[in-house]
Amino acid sequence: GNVENTTLLSLYKSVDLVVIPSLFEGFGNVAIEALKQKVIVLTSNAGGLDEIISDGVNGFKFQKRDEDDLSNNKFLYQEN
Repeated sequence: GNVENTTLLSLYKSVDLVVIPSLFEGFGNVAIEALKQKVIVLTSNAGGLDEIISDGVNGFKFQKRDEDDLSNNKFLYQEN
């Protein structure tokens, strides 16, 4: 369902990571909103997401439909 924009923005502030496992993504609004809130973004390489997220630069990517690539993503194994 719909979530009020103010509520959505407050939710972004309470998380460390947004995962977007889309098979198809036309606009990538969720990725853009997460980046604006300075949240780490982990996305599939689907459609519009591939144009927004540069792997290792402003987020991390995995191959869509590839559970192994997601679970072995270099982001998950970085030392903080």
